[in-house]
Amino acid sequence: MRAEFRARARVAALPHVGLFDIRINYGNVVAEPMCDFYSINVPLGPGIEWRIGSKVEAGGSGGIRVGVPGEEFNLRFHHAAPVLVANIDARAVHDAASEAGFSHDARREISLSCPEGAALFRVLTIQWRDALRAGRVPANDTDLGDIEQRLIEAFVAAAFPDTNPLPSSAEATRIMSAAEAFVRAELSGPMTVDKIACASDTSNRTLHRVFLHAAGVSPMVYVTRERLNAARRRLLAAERGTLTVRQAATECGFAHHGRFSILYREAFGESPSETLRHWH
Repeated sequence: MRAEFRARARVAALPHVGLFDIRINYGNVVAEPMCDFYSINVPLGPGIEWRIGSKVEAGGSGGIRVGVPGEEFNLRFHHAAPVLVANIDARAVHDAASEAGFSHDARREISLSCPEGAALFRVLTIQWRDALRAGRVPANDTDLGDIEQRLIEAFVAAAFPDTNPLPSSAEATRIMSAAEAFVRAELSGPMTVDKIACASDTSNRTLHRVFLHAAGVSPMVYVTRERLNAARRRLLAAERGTLTVRQAATECGFAHHGRFSILYREAFGESPSETLRHWH
């Protein structure tokens, strides 16, 4: 059989990530052994049969499949089925895994029932797929780096095993409290996982796991959420004529104001200028 491809949209490739939202009508897709990237495949409907290495199974919307470097990746489409695909540079993944203390032995399938899998699914389907459908391309290097960091962090946390136990409940509470206090205090400035982990007196790996289990998101997604909430509070509290959207974005750590407006609308259902205008 032959495969027919019909791509709805495609975001221009980021430095380390290519992302595609594809619908394939029918047939087989055979990928050559991948030497330099991981392929994350999210089936968004039934009708897909996967063969990763020697394992063959039916695919549906119940999990995320991962093709790893050096391994052939095959798919058979019994009828039209949408698939969200993200290809990530292997070196960037391995650097992030080493930094966070994870192994380099990736899972071939990621369950959506675990916190890490659910977090990765949210990043891919909510943030990325919506951007694809709207045709929005990140505007500058700052945005590109932030977007890539979120996706790579979520993928590493979900795909790479960590045999170390979670910290005790008391220790996890301490880490979260310290991290939250640091984020609130430094909200307007540059923020990295390294800085949050150092302020919380823990490792990057443990910080990731604590955030995923306690908040359901990675540390940097949490930072963005807190910045958006702070910006909304700032806009709502400002007296008429004393604050602009640009000022609120800058005060809350958003370097690119166009990106801030997009994230704000996605979070609150209205633009920041609408908030500023309607509530005063």
